[in-house]
Amino acid sequence: MLDADKDPRTPQHPLLLITGERERYKANTRFWHLPLLKRMRARPMARLNRSDAGRAGIRDGDDVIVSTSTGSIRIGARVGDDIMPGVVSIPHGWGRRFQEPSADADPELGVNVNRLTDDSLREPLTGVPVFNGIPCRLEKAPVTAS
Repeated sequence: MLDADKDPRTPQHPLLLITGERERYKANTRFWHLPLLKRMRARPMARLNRSDAGRAGIRDGDDVIVSTSTGSIRIGARVGDDIMPGVVSIPHGWGRRFQEPSADADPELGVNVNRLTDDSLREPLTGVPVFNGIPCRLEKAPVTAS
């Protein structure tokens, strides 16, 4: 169970991840295949505060690795001042092929943020898995050959 009075961050995971962000041109996993909507938002992006990104040497558009105690994903970074320092926000509804880890590399499907959540960590009142306030680490992804 989650202890609401304890700060969950650790030296290994000093940031907090929030998942489930809604995107303007995406309704969960519906309509992900429509050409017009694909052009408007081609892939999911992790929102980062400019100060957190600067400390990690990350610029807007760079690929980053977001890691929690349960997994890691590679995702593009959207750097700005529209999110609090210390917080990483990743939208849900991407990464439709959860059973095939290699499928997350498919740019059309994006990455599945649920790979970063721990279904054994539950809200004490509701018993629902925790999707927000998950301790995470952020690093610039290595450049891959295209």
